[in-house]
Amino acid sequence: MPALSASLIRRITATLFVAQGLALAALLASTTIASITGTELGGEPAAGLPSAFTLIGGALAAYPAGRVMGRFGRRIGLSAGYGVGIVGGLIAGSGVIARLLPVFLLGMIFLGAARAVSDQARYANADVYPAKLRARAVSTIVFAGTIGAVLGPALSPVAGRMAVSLGYDELAGPWFATTALMIVTLVFINLLLHPDPRDLAHALQSSEPFENRPERPQPSRSFAQVMANPSARLALVSLGLAQTVMVMVMTITPVHMRHHDHSLDEISFVIAAHILGMYGLSMAAGWLTDRWGRRATIGLGSLLLVAACVLAPQNPDPWPLAVSLFLLGLGWNLCFVSGSSLLTDALAAHERARIQGAADLVVNVASAAGSLGSGLLIASLGYATLAIVGAVLASVVGAVTLRHTSLRREVAVDI
Repeated sequence: MPALSASLIRRITATLFVAQGLALAALLASTTIASITGTELGGEPAAGLPSAFTLIGGALAAYPAGRVMGRFGRRIGLSAGYGVGIVGGLIAGSGVIARLLPVFLLGMIFLGAARAVSDQARYANADVYPAKLRARAVSTIVFAGTIGAVLGPALSPVAGRMAVSLGYDELAGPWFATTALMIVTLVFINLLLHPDPRDLAHALQSSEPFENRPERPQPSRSFAQVMANPSARLALVSLGLAQTVMVMVMTITPVHMRHHDHSLDEISFVIAAHILGMYGLSMAAGWLTDRWGRRATIGLGSLLLVAACVLAPQNPDPWPLAVSLFLLGLGWNLCFVSGSSLLTDALAAHERARIQGAADLVVNVASAAGSLGSGLLIASLGYATLAIVGAVLASVVGAVTLRHTSLRREVAVDI
């Protein structure tokens, strides 16, 4: 095991950053048109199905991925996820060409699994940093999504035009672009992610001053035991509900824009603004989380989510929608970075991958339910009602944060 030097940490971070950027560019190239593709293949009630099946795939993969990473290392787990993404892009694109919704949705399950595994790269980077820098470590990998924010949506119309030039449906192109980029990511991570961050996490933990370490290794806790910790519960609420709100509004906005006769380029512009909000200010989010604290940043994120949900239905033009969805992405980012950091703070090195995978499973199940409901809501009650539901859920995050902060103050006064 090499010494945990600053140069090694920088190299691990750079490798994870580039890999995550490539993976998200691959996935976001097709995310732009997922709800539109569902509508084209299955009608308007199917608008939320692609996102829902993506999240179902994520829920199915998150916990097993965590177990694999805990046992075999982060590199093996991430590689498996990218391999699944390659298969998913091929299946989804074939489903579009064949005009078969079930085949397309099967591909979305595989792509959802790939996304869930890829997102655990943030925890891999947190493995090699001390607690005082952990939020910035998480945010660095989240910031890699800016590559996806720029490259992914831009690839969508280009890949669509290439598909048309080859005699295929415009909506088939982005799914095959996803496959090509996933292949590049798989090769990259296997060439450069050495040594494994899981092993470095144990080295970092063992290098702490003796008085800060237990006399003997403590047994791993169950997920329920970890969630007995109020900080872990707040982290899970922040991750789960912020993800649900973001998915609900982001998934249906392209369908809402189609109702107002916007082009694919205009829709791509709005989604690009949203993805930029999700990832572009991640470094600032990490700094705020380490400086202000996890709870304050979660509270700010919940306020931005509420604001986005209130503004989104007010004007269907591209620019106002782009601003609203940028705020939606930024609010999610603050909750995601601070929630991920807060959860990692509550875990010992030997139990992180497994519990983080279990938490991501819960998050994906919750947001899958929101995505399934979003298609039904817009079909029956409209976009404005969907946005109101999102605002209520975001308010719950703020309320739980305030309650947790109040409890901590009560405990401090008693002590």
